[in-house]
Amino acid sequence: MTTLIGAGFLGIEHFTPPWDVFFLPLFNLLVGVYDLPITDFALAIIVFTIVIRTLLAPLFVRQIR
Repeated sequence: MTTLIGAGFLGIEHFTPPWDVFFLPLFNLLVGVYDLPITDFALAIIVFTIVIRTLLAPLFVRQIR
């Protein structure tokens, strides 16, 4: 019995889901925050959440009004 190493999921080798456009940059930002002197992943998530909420605050205010 041979194994199919690198065959892709259901034969689709180069399929990138559309949500990766949003997910991967956010994940890279989270990893970047984790690489800062903050070596605790829980603190990195808290800092990441504060940064994202601060960046999106103008949209929240506009939506509330």
